[in-house]
Amino acid sequence: MGSKVSYELYLKENQLERVSRFCSLDYHLDKELKIDEVSGGFILPAKESKNGTLGGIVSKKRDEWHFYEHSSLHRHFGGGYDFNPEKAIIRDEEVVYIGLWNPVWGHCLTDNIKHLWFLSENRYAHLKKLKWVYTATSDFDSPNFLSLLSKIIGTTDLSNIVRCDRLTQYKTIYLPDDCLEYSEREYFYTTGYQRLIESVLASDNYHAPNSPKNIYFSRTKLPVGWHRDTGEKNIEKLFKRLGYTIYYPERMTLDEQLKALYNCESFATTEGSISHNSLFLKKGTHLVCLRKSAYINNYQFSINQMKMLCVTLIDANLTLPSDEPWLKPFFMYVSPQLRAWAKIKHSFFPAFQYLVYLYRFEPNFANFRRAAKRRILRLLHFNHPKEHKK
Repeated sequence: MGSKVSYELYLKENQLERVSRFCSLDYHLDKELKIDEVSGGFILPAKESKNGTLGGIVSKKRDEWHFYEHSSLHRHFGGGYDFNPEKAIIRDEEVVYIGLWNPVWGHCLTDNIKHLWFLSENRYAHLKKLKWVYTATSDFDSPNFLSLLSKIIGTTDLSNIVRCDRLTQYKTIYLPDDCLEYSEREYFYTTGYQRLIESVLASDNYHAPNSPKNIYFSRTKLPVGWHRDTGEKNIEKLFKRLGYTIYYPERMTLDEQLKALYNCESFATTEGSISHNSLFLKKGTHLVCLRKSAYINNYQFSINQMKMLCVTLIDANLTLPSDEPWLKPFFMYVSPQLRAWAKIKHSFFPAFQYLVYLYRFEPNFANFRRAAKRRILRLLHFNHPKEHKK
């Protein structure tokens, strides 16, 4: 088992063996990180496709184009695409490529910063003076992500970080390794990634003795366009009864979040981007992680080990199966597994809420919806006053 991390599992029977396997893996990657020096390389701007976000670095090697896998969002995801090198902007300068960025907060904490490990390496001090280039499908205007970058870099002046949104060839592109690496369908953390996270916590004094000891981070106040979780409000109420202070992170500054996380003894939340905030817990803190679907979030297992957490995993969902379970709208409720952990005997199943969820998202309900719509239209037409002919 990965060292110094413990798990307590409250799972459905059909999930227990599968999840237990992920709990038993070692996610630490003992690797000496390096930086590739790409002469005359091209940066392909990020663009969306059915295979994910494409973009990254390509160069000519022995008359063949070579795509650098670790210039993607993560290895084996996305990739390059066809382009016309004659239409590239040519810049006679050296730059550091710091990644293909994704606006989702979980990726901001993991993939978007994984090339910045070189900042703690004296041998790469000269790279700090160069322009740092990233690519993304849009500009980054998240105050919390910019604050995170400032803490890692050590300055609020981010003027040397620029987005590449047009095909560009540079004299030299320095491409750092991933310090959080995707390999064989798992994410592995390195000492470089560990130092990155430690640099965030070392950027200020977050000790606050009067801060709540038990906290719950909720997604119930997310803007409508981002909200995919049905039923979390009932879970939030349960944790409030259990003595947890409820926080809505999107309404907090990064410093406010860090203070709450660093000082708590038990952090509860749903699995996904929001649970990746456990990166900022003290080592050995209790994490109560509520699973929203049968999907395995590989990032979280790596984080759990890196922070040496005491993890309680609880199935709290009746989410529909999907080919893309990380995107599926989730249905959460106070499940038998959650009741067992909370030591409560009874709770009402939100049947009407679940029927509405099924009606909205279950494919088999599509025919029912169409039939219901036809019936309603016929009824309205039948009751519509008839026009009298003149």
